[in-house]
Amino acid sequence: MRTHLLRLSRPTSRRTLATVHPGSPPPTTSTFTSNSIFPREPHAPAVVTSCLPGPRVQEASRGIQQFQDSRTHVLVAGNYIVDLDGNAFLDVYAQIASIPIGYNNPDLLKLAKTDLFATMAMNRPALGVFPPGEWKDMVEKAFLSVAPKGLNQVFTAMCGSCANETAFKAAFMTYRDKQRRLSQPPGSPAGPVEFTQEELASCMKNQAPGSPELSILSFKRPMVDWPAIKYPLEEHAKENAEAEAKSLQDVEETIISMKEIRPVAAVIIEPIASEGGDLHASPAFFRGLRQITKTHGVSFIVDEVQTGVGATGTFWAHEKWGLAEEDAPDFVTFSKKMQASP
Repeated sequence: MRTHLLRLSRPTSRRTLATVHPGSPPPTTSTFTSNSIFPREPHAPAVVTSCLPGPRVQEASRGIQQFQDSRTHVLVAGNYIVDLDGNAFLDVYAQIASIPIGYNNPDLLKLAKTDLFATMAMNRPALGVFPPGEWKDMVEKAFLSVAPKGLNQVFTAMCGSCANETAFKAAFMTYRDKQRRLSQPPGSPAGPVEFTQEELASCMKNQAPGSPELSILSFKRPMVDWPAIKYPLEEHAKENAEAEAKSLQDVEETIISMKEIRPVAAVIIEPIASEGGDLHASPAFFRGLRQITKTHGVSFIVDEVQTGVGATGTFWAHEKWGLAEEDAPDFVTFSKKMQASP
């Protein structure tokens, strides 16, 4: 039985509410629109300082530097995004993929004020031990109602990294289960193969034979380069097809060459390598990758932390690949935009 894991993230930018810092200069009336469902929503970006970051942002950043490294500060902002100097920006990053449907969405704010939300946030039960009575319905409505085609199970984790790490663990267990079944003599009963005492004891120390050396194959780092796609696509169709074919060949050769060293238990890929550099590939490339993983008994993990939840026009970006249901990914991981990390 396949184990499936989900995880989401990277939101689409919807309508947002401008929240200007109390110390900011009052924006002009032309900055905001009056016919929005969001009070005081900017109708367009507006830069009002002679430089970016502006003087108030620089001052605030220096203050933060006293207790936190401020070198990454681009903005010290309110919400549209409107910074301390009154510059209004369209946040196309959606707070590093953590905002589900835009800032201060009225429906989410209304939900956050309910007794159920307050109870869940306040008590935060260890769900594996003390799940609330509503948990089944909540999971089915929130996650399984939008589960990718071919996947019907969900496992919740603490964060996006945890979701991927949990998928890795499940892939390792799946790989070893296949190995153990294949090692059984002909005529052996179907079902799980019992662990030996040596395996049980050694896995607690992260040692073989209970914890054998296995690996996860990813792109760009550490193993295989993402295909070098050139644009415009219609002018480089031949070169792009060759680049994708070369990358797929590298994947298969790596899986084969690693079998006697540290077997590849899973391949993980993002539909678009977002923070990795906005890297793309064709649906044919991803379909080819899926077939390679099936051929070699390797799990296929699709990381939709950045691309899931409608960020690309479909709820899951990998829907655009045209995979048959029997070729569905083994794991789809997601996180922040669903306000949870399965």
